[in-house]
Amino acid sequence: MQQQGFDNIRKLLQQGERVVLMPVFRSFADLPVLLYALFENKIEIPFTIGNNEDLPSAKILEKVLKKIGYVLTKRSRDQSLQWSFINQAVIREIIDKYRFLLLF
Repeated sequence: MQQQGFDNIRKLLQQGERVVLMPVFRSFADLPVLLYALFENKIEIPFTIGNNEDLPSAKILEKVLKKIGYVLTKRSRDQSLQWSFINQAVIREIIDKYRFLLLF
């Protein structure tokens, strides 16, 4: 992300706009790098929703994600209709409540 992108995020948040980041990660390092880049640019860390299967098993990453309000979801074709509905309802509530989100 270029500096102009961080400036745009900051400006939108200051105006009270909702900002939803939906990055396309190419490696397991991308999430921590993005969070660090936001921190370095003095932008609040967004509430984060992500797929459990897309994360590496790393204790330090798990600790950081728990502190920022990370919600793990499941993505499965075998998932029941009830679980799909619950996941969607929770995500909708979070989107309505938080002004700055990171979805992946």
